Amino acid sequence: MIDGIYPLPKEGSEGRPEFDTQRYQDHYWRTTVRRSGQVVYHFYFQILDRHRQLKGYFQWDPFITIEDA
Repeated sequence: MIDGIYPLPKEGSEGRPEFDTQRYQDHYWRTTVRRSGQVVYHFYFQILDRHRQLKGYFQWDPFITIEDA
């Protein structure tokens, strides 16, 4: 997990956008490749507004194809 401060565009900024900052924890995954093949993984997440009101649920099912070099 990585803690960070990231730019957040202000609403209503026209022309040259203005930014606030937002702190949050970012996530990443790391793995060791053991053999070639296709890997499917699933993300399930929700989007909340700044008042923590639910805006929606989403899912994403990407895949990675690993080939011999």
